[in-house]
Order: sequence, then C-alpha cells, then structure tokens
Amino acid sequence: MQSLKKLGKALRYLLVAAASLLMAFPFYWMVTSALKSNDEIWQFPPTLWPQSPKWGQFAEAWVAAPFERYMVNSIFVAISIVVLQIINSGMMAYALTHMKFRLKGFFTAVVLVGYMVPSTAVYLPGYILLGKLGMLDSYAGLIFTNCVSVFSIFLIRQAFLQVSHELVEAGQIDGASHFRILWTILLPLARSSFAVLGLITFIDQYNNYFWPMLITKSDDLRLVSAGLRSFFVEGGAYGLKWPLIMAASAFTIAPLLALFALTQKTIMQSVNLSAGASKG
Repeated sequence: MQSLKKLGKALRYLLVAAASLLMAFPFYWMVTSALKSNDEIWQFPPTLWPQSPKWGQFAEAWVAAPFERYMVNSIFVAISIVVLQIINSGMMAYALTHMKFRLKGFFTAVVLVGYMVPSTAVYLPGYILLGKLGMLDSYAGLIFTNCVSVFSIFLIRQAFLQVSHELVEAGQIDGASHFRILWTILLPLARSSFAVLGLITFIDQYNNYFWPMLITKSDDLRLVSAGLRSFFVEGGAYGLKWPLIMAASAFTIAPLLALFALTQKTIMQSVNLSAGASKG
C-alpha cells in the first residue's frame, strides 16, 4: 500500500514536470530563435541550439525600433491602472460586503451581471464618451477607461466575504472609520488576493492591444503590443527578419517574467488560503 502511494506521488511529480517543460518550451524556443540566423530558424529538422549564437541580435532589435519608449509607456499605464483598480475595487468590495445601505442587493447583482458582459461590447460607447471628453490619444484615456474593473470588484469581494464581520464590527466599536477598517484590517487580511489582482491586472494591461490601438494614434503613446506589431510589419518586413522579431518578443516579455518570479510566493499563499477556505 505504501509503495503504491509513493508510485502515485512520483507519477504526479512527473506529470507536473512534463507539463512545466511543455509550457516553458515556447519561451525557450523564442530565446534560442533570437540567437539563430533566419536560415537556421526555417531549417528541417530544427535545432534546439544555434551553431553560432548571435547575441548581438538582441541589441540590433532594441535599436531597430523605440522599444524603450514602448515598454516605459506600457509599464507606466499598467502600474497606474493597477493602483487605481486596487483602490476602487477595495472600496466597492467593502461596501458590498461589510456595509449596510439600501439597494445593496441591486448593486451586487449589477456587478455580477456586468461580469458577464464582454469588454468589446463597451468599446463603441467608450470611444464616443472619450471623444466628447477630449481624452482620445492621451494617457488619461488609456488609464481612466480601465481604472474600474468588474472582475477586480468580484475578486476582492470574494476575499472580503471570507473575513469575519465581527472584526469589522469591533473596529466600528473602537471608533474606526470605514476607510481605516478597510486599509488597516481588511487589506492586510486579503493582501494575497490584492497581490494576485495586481499581477493579473498588470499582465492584462501590459499586453493590451485592441483598445489602446483604437483610442491612440500617436507613436509616442504606443504600447508594447502595438509596437511589436509595427516592428513586425515595418522593421520585420512580415517575417523576413524573424531572429529580430523573436529577440524583440523576448525582451518585451522580460518584465512580466520578472514580476511573476517576484510574486510567485504570494500567489502560492493565495492559492493555499483559498484551498483552506474551501475545505473549511
């Protein structure tokens, strides 16, 4: 019996390792393709490592287009949206879980229904509204149109529902305001959920393509996804410079990989807390 348990555990580890390698292989292929020549990329059978790595192609791709500007734009917009979504979703989730007011059930239903509405359905009215406010082709338009997210409210609401209401009542008895209860009691208890929210939002906004392309026309406001497409069409000449395209793709996703590595422990803590809460 004990040997069967060990065998099952070993098989699970092997499956997890195989799945990890399968998911990591596209990143490995992208980086190694950036070190190859164009002929090596298309040769058959393909090689896992170039015969003569061309490390200078990363620098060549970096100067071939203003990727520094693209990445700074994307990081600035993504961080701004993360901060605003954390503040807005925290206040809204607190109101829906630990405050009593009329129409509370109605607002909760609106949030749940809004969660099912696809984002593309609001592109046209959003574009018209931004045009009337004079916020097209601006950082303000990019940031404030994404500062509230139904998904963020729903995620933090679920985290706040796991916090005992007695803690909130104890804070109220001690004379604490709603803002103090939110930021000194609920936020520390749900910090892992806020960290996951920040990570998901940053990745989503950093990679955002269609909406920024729709409301911005200036090259100075171009984000990473649009910059990569422009490089593929213009500098990459539709695939004639695949090593440079792979190099550009590699260093533009580097901030996301670094962010995931830094927040991996917090994500796992959130998963463990969620698993423990579901068992309880």
